[in-house]
Parts: sequence; structure tokens; C-alpha cells
Amino acid sequence: MMEVEVTVDFEDILVSSPLSASDYALHGRTDIKRGIELLSVFGCSTKNNLGYSLYHTRAHVGIYDILLDHAHSLSGNKYSRRLGECSAMLVGAKGIGKTSSLKAFVQLCPRVVPNLFTIYVNYNNVITSGQEFRLSLISIVILRLRLLGVPIPEWREQEKSPKDNLLGFLLLNKLKVLILVDELDQLYKNCDDVSLHTLHDLAALGNQPTGTISVLVCGSSAMMEALITCNADMNVRMEFPLLNKGAPNLNETKYLTKRVYTTLPTDLDAVASMTGTETSVANKPWLRFVAFAGAAQRALLVVSSLITVYLARFCEVCPLMRRSAVITPWPPATCATSLRTSWRKYTRRTRI
Repeated sequence: MMEVEVTVDFEDILVSSPLSASDYALHGRTDIKRGIELLSVFGCSTKNNLGYSLYHTRAHVGIYDILLDHAHSLSGNKYSRRLGECSAMLVGAKGIGKTSSLKAFVQLCPRVVPNLFTIYVNYNNVITSGQEFRLSLISIVILRLRLLGVPIPEWREQEKSPKDNLLGFLLLNKLKVLILVDELDQLYKNCDDVSLHTLHDLAALGNQPTGTISVLVCGSSAMMEALITCNADMNVRMEFPLLNKGAPNLNETKYLTKRVYTTLPTDLDAVASMTGTETSVANKPWLRFVAFAGAAQRALLVVSSLITVYLARFCEVCPLMRRSAVITPWPPATCATSLRTSWRKYTRRTRI
């Protein structure tokens, strides 16, 4: 199979170009429309060339469902002459795999959807992310497309805006670009003109009817919906100062919310995928134990954090403790028994 040219995974900007018509006819998978189908075909690291396996969880299936829907709709020209349908905001809890799924999709997209350039931009730690992030989003897209060999012409800003130059060129040459913007909430913490310009770029791209660009934005903050609607109180505006500098309401330009639900710890199919175990009747006791142990470990970590916080507060109010005590995190491992003892207790309790 022909390998897709893509930049290294740790970078903040990833790009991929579409396969040629002949290569896609030979190697493309036109039958993959849903997330579960993509994970079934490319879940194994030897089949996806990512260097790691993709997990079959409810969250990952939901993320890839949304990505594939937008990619196929863009490739099939369904966004042409339709306002407010080409953009969306991906919302989900921290740690469910949004970033890893978006990065993986950059490399997988050319194999399952024809005629799309895919660009991923991560705004985490944007202040320290290099000179390229001194440009607005549309300028980054133009620069990266040129590096892939797309001959977007130069223009004079007095005559034409970067947005009009990009959209006009894509429309004239019948090219399509899927833009994935990650950690958008971090951009609101960076109060400068480039960040503000990027938000206005997103507002312009989110409501254009050319059918050449689709944009999905994503963030880790629980305040994402408040940020894009600019409906935030003073405390939030202090944490995200770009809201006070004229940030546009992206929800008015149709960045509607698409929610991804969190995978439950008791989802045995997800546990089997993460541990590389088959979901069989013989393995279910072990999978239930792994799920139980994971939930217990998380509970112990929470208790550990609470005990550490309360001890620190007690030292603040007690003069004797304040002078003599040294607070260190309480290790949850000290109250945990060995794995064998835990397994025996678990099997007796559940009568396996």
C-alpha cells in the first residue's frame, strides 16, 4: 500500500494530501462510512502505519463518526451553496482521546475519503509553538498547502484578503480542505492580534457556502461552549482575556456542538481493546477485574488527593504542625494489597 506523506506525530501542525485517483482506486476504502468500520479495518498498528493501535471505545467511535461524516460530506460536495453546515465544535471530557483521534485521522483520511487535503492545527502552548503560529489560521493553511505543492498565488492585501484568495483558488481548481483545530480554548488565553485574527478566520470559514472547506474545532476546557458563544462571566473572562478584546461569537457562524460521550469503565469491549484481549466468555472475568481495578485505582487517587489537601489546610491553621510537618502526597499504594490477593477477593465476591 502506498504510504501517505504526513509530518511527525508530535508536531503541532500535521498535514496530508489526497491519494491520486489511480492509487485511491487500488488502495482506497470506499466502504468505510462509520467510525466502527474505520476502527475495525485500521485498529491494528500494522494496518494503520501509525506506530500504535486504535482503541474500540464508545468515545473513539463517536469521534470518528463525526470526522468521517464531515469528510465524506465535503468530498461529496454536499456543503456547496449551503450556509452553516460545514463547521462544528467537538465537545467531550478530558482524556477520552480527542487529540489522538484527530491526529490519527490526518493520516487515515486519504485512505478512506478521496480528494481531500487534511490539516491539523493544535493551539496548545501556542505562545511557545514557533514562528508559524505568529500567522493567523488561514495564513498557516495557505503556507502548508504550498509546502504540499499546491500553487496558491501571492496576493496584495490591499486588493484581496487571504480568505478570498484561498477560497477563490480552491473553488477555481476544485480542491477541498478539511481543517481540524485542536485546543482552541488555549487560544483565548493569548491576548494578541494574531489570535483575534484567527478567531475571525474561523468565523469566516464557518459560514461560507463554497463547499471547499470544512472546519472542526475542539478543546479541553469545560468552558468551550461559553467561549465560542462569548457568553462568559467575569471570572471566565479573566482566565480567557481574548473574550474582552472583541472575540467573535462563533456559534452565530454555525459552530454547533457535537458531543462525544465518555466511555464507561465497565465497558468490557473497551477494556478488551485496550488490553489486547478477546471479548470471550472465558475472558470476561479477567476483563471485569481489570475494569474493577481501574475504577478502584482512580478512587484511591482521588482519596489520596483529598487527604493531601486536608493535611495541608490543617498545617496552615495549626501553628505546631506548620513548624514541624512536611506534607507529602499520601501514596494510595500503601493501602493496596497484592494483585493476587485482590484477584482472589474479587473472584470470591463475584462468584466467578
